[in-house]
Amino acid sequence: MNGSHRMPDGRPERRGMAFVLAGATVGVIVCAGLAAFVLNRVTSRDPENGLASRDMTVQSSSVPAGADRQAVPDACELLPDDLTRDLVPEADRTQTDTFAATDAHNQCVWSRFGDQRRRQLTVELRAVAAAGDQPASEVASAMLAAERAADEAGKGLPSGQKVSVKRGVDKIGDGGYLTYSVQATQRRGEAVVNVRSGNVLITVHYAGGDSAKRPLPADRAIDGALRAAEDTVNALATR
Repeated sequence: MNGSHRMPDGRPERRGMAFVLAGATVGVIVCAGLAAFVLNRVTSRDPENGLASRDMTVQSSSVPAGADRQAVPDACELLPDDLTRDLVPEADRTQTDTFAATDAHNQCVWSRFGDQRRRQLTVELRAVAAAGDQPASEVASAMLAAERAADEAGKGLPSGQKVSVKRGVDKIGDGGYLTYSVQATQRRGEAVVNVRSGNVLITVHYAGGDSAKRPLPADRAIDGALRAAEDTVNALATR
């Protein structure tokens, strides 16, 4: 939702994705509570398939329709400013540097903390490689299915965070799923949308709350995550 190190089936054991967070921190995030919890989950993916080098400049040229991608664009450059301003007003934006980006994997975080309206948006891109005779798109599809099963079951979520909404996503890219969960003690609502476009997995987390007692409700969290996922997939098709 996801959003972590990877499990034997290739799925990141996130949580702390949407955000499991296994203790990672993002430089511009200063709120130790919500920020650390949300971001750790997204950024703790398997080092083999995750962020491995310190070169944060990711280049990607336009890829013919149907072709496998070896690289993905900079996730920070794919969403329009009006959307990110709407979802995370007055946000700080950064590429997550808990792990540095590779050509095949990077993510971007927009966050706002410090007042009653807390928000965080994370977009992660992963270009999945072929495995032996299995095409890259099939490997990506299998990874997505494994991640869906784990996310819908709430695996890796911190204590007190429960999944209350889970369903498929059919009209973005080649399909995927979404979940929504609430962290009871921090009063944070979080939506995760995970979709596939060819051999690329696009994972969006949108989380926050409007007061100390009111988590971001399901309809708003899910709508924001879906909008970000759709715009990311559309932008990816032009790169």
